[in-house]
Amino acid sequence: MTQAGKDRKSRIAEKLFENSLTTKLITNLLVSVLPLLQEYVKLFESGTPLIHKLHDKQFELIKSFLACFMKPEVLASLGDSTKKMMGLDIKKKCYHLPISSVFVGVKAKELIASAPKSQYDKIKSFRNNIMKAYVACSEALQKKMPIDNVFLKCVSSVDPMCRKNSLALELMKKLPQLVTNILLPKEKELFDLEVRKYHVDSLYTVNEGVSIDEWWVEVKKTGKYPLLSKMVCALLTCFHCPKVESSFSVMNNIISASSTRMNIPTFSAIQSIKYHLFAENKTSVAYFAKKDFLHEHVDKKLVENLRSSCRAYQDEKNKKMEQKQKQINKPHKQKEKLLSKEAARKLCANAAKKQRIRHKKNILKIKDKTNDLPRHSRDNVVPTTMSGIKQIDTNEDCVKTLASTENKHAEDANTSFIEEKSVKDRSPPKQGVKRVNGDLLPTKATQIKKRKETTSLTIKEMFQRVRNNNAK
Repeated sequence: MTQAGKDRKSRIAEKLFENSLTTKLITNLLVSVLPLLQEYVKLFESGTPLIHKLHDKQFELIKSFLACFMKPEVLASLGDSTKKMMGLDIKKKCYHLPISSVFVGVKAKELIASAPKSQYDKIKSFRNNIMKAYVACSEALQKKMPIDNVFLKCVSSVDPMCRKNSLALELMKKLPQLVTNILLPKEKELFDLEVRKYHVDSLYTVNEGVSIDEWWVEVKKTGKYPLLSKMVCALLTCFHCPKVESSFSVMNNIISASSTRMNIPTFSAIQSIKYHLFAENKTSVAYFAKKDFLHEHVDKKLVENLRSSCRAYQDEKNKKMEQKQKQINKPHKQKEKLLSKEAARKLCANAAKKQRIRHKKNILKIKDKTNDLPRHSRDNVVPTTMSGIKQIDTNEDCVKTLASTENKHAEDANTSFIEEKSVKDRSPPKQGVKRVNGDLLPTKATQIKKRKETTSLTIKEMFQRVRNNNAK
C-alpha cells in the first residue's frame, strides 16, 4: 500500500471509530452492561456442581437486568414470585424509567454530558435505541430462562443452607415424583420420613470452600439418610460446565472412520473407562498398577473379563456372520416388473382396438338377425352402441375391465334379441293370417273380404248423401 493509501485509511478509521460519538457510546455501553450476562455464564463454567443454584441465579439475572431501565417499585412489587415475573408486561411504558435515567454506564454518561449541542440528535437516537434494546433483550430472557420450572425449584432445596425451612421441605418431598428412576415405589414413604428428619436434625454447618457434593458425601457416611443421600448424589451428577463439550470430544476420539460399526455397549464401556482414567488423571497402567503382585488382592471380575473378551468377540462375530448368511440364503420373492408408461399405453391401445373390432362384429350379427324379423318386431330391437373409452389409466387391469364390460353388454343384447324372437316364433298365428318365411301375412280370403267391405261402404255413403241433399 502506498503512503497516500495509508493516509486515507487512517483518516477513514479516525472518522469512523475515534471521532465518532455514536461508536464510542455503543462500545462503552456494551462494556458496562455485558458483565451482567458474563457473570452468569462464568459462574456455571466452573467444575463444581451448581445445579442447586441454577434457579436462583436465573431469577437474579432477570431482575438485575430489568433494574437497568424499569422502575424500582415495579420490581419490588414482584417479590420472589416467578409467576409475576413471567407475567410482567415489559413493553408497558408506564413501568419504564425516564430516558435520561436509563443505565448506560459511567463513561457513556460522561460522553453525553460533554457532547456539543450539534450532537444532540445523535444522543437522542442513541437513547431511544438503548430502550428498544433493553426491552428486546429482557423479553428474550423472560422467554428462554426457565424460572418457572418446577424441577429446578425442587433441586434448589438440596442446598444445605435451605435446611429447617417449610418451603424447602415441601419442595424436597416432590423430588421422587420428578425423578422416578432413582427410588423404588416402596421406598417413597421412607424417603418422606427421611426428608422430615433431615430438616429437624442438627448437622454441621457448611464451611467456606467446601462444595455441596463433598458435604453430602459426609452426610451419606453417617448412614442416617440413605435414600435422601442417594437421590441428592444422583441430582448433583448433572453437570453443566464445559464437561458437556468434553464428552463429545471423547466420543469423537472413540468413533472414527475405522470404528463406525461399533456396538452401543462397547462404546459405553470404552467411554466409562476413559472417564475414570480422566477423573483420576492416570494412565491405564498406573490405574491398575500393583506394588506387590504376589500378595495384593486380585480383582477376579477383571481377570474373568480379560479372559473372556476374545471369546465374546468371536461369538459376536460368528453370530453376525450367521445372520448375514441367512439373509443371503433366504429366497427372495421376485418382484413383478412394472410396465413403463409407453408399454402400458401401447397395451391399452391394442386392447381397446381389439374390443372395438369385436364390438363391430357383434353389431353386424345383430343387424343381420333383425333383417329377418318383421317390421314391427324390428322396431322393438335397439342395437347397442359402444361407449367411449377414455384412456385415463394406463394400467393393464383397467384394459381388462373395459374389455369384460363391453363383452357383457354385447352378450346381453344378443340374449335379449334371441329371447324376443323365440317368444314370437312360439306364439300361434291369428285367424285369417298365415306365416310366410317367419312373417305374418293376411290370407287371400281376408284380402277379398276387406275390398268388398270398402266398396259397399262407399256406395252406401254416396246414396245417403244424395238423399240428404234432396231432403234439403
